[in-house]
Amino acid sequence: MKKKSSSGPLKICLLTYRGNPTCGGQGVYIRHLSKALADEGHQVDVISGPPYPHLDDPVRLIQMPGLDLYHPDHLFWPEHFGDLVHPLNLYEFLSVCAGGFPEPYTFGERVYDYLKKHRGDYDIVHDNQCLSYGIGRLAQNVLPTIPTIHHPITVDRQEEYKAAKTLRQKFRVYR
Repeated sequence: MKKKSSSGPLKICLLTYRGNPTCGGQGVYIRHLSKALADEGHQVDVISGPPYPHLDDPVRLIQMPGLDLYHPDHLFWPEHFGDLVHPLNLYEFLSVCAGGFPEPYTFGERVYDYLKKHRGDYDIVHDNQCLSYGIGRLAQNVLPTIPTIHHPITVDRQEEYKAAKTLRQKFRVYR
């Protein structure tokens, strides 16, 4: 990996595996972070999976489509079944069917493939909570990468378990 030696503006790539602008914090966080970095003079691109964040100019959004299996109009089902011919999409669908949450993993694989081809476009990558194997390979082999962890999922799971009122609800937390 080539390191940038100047202290001038950076070409920054921000990653978020989902950027919902109205629910949860990832889309809101990425909007404000990207704007603040752009206001400091940096060139900022956001690569996001669906749902996509609302961003302020001059920040550029690069959409990284996935199956969007949590979309309310087609919850847990692909919008187009033909998309399942791609092995990564099939993995994503089957994992959700088995109760998994594959979005960070599949997003990371897609982003890794994309950024291998576009490595010259950026000086640094900032991963917003994806923490997938693809992002790890990106950091090791392609571009300098920094992660942000807002809170560990294990803490979320513990809190959900404490809040569960029935044995069935408690079981579903650790399914």
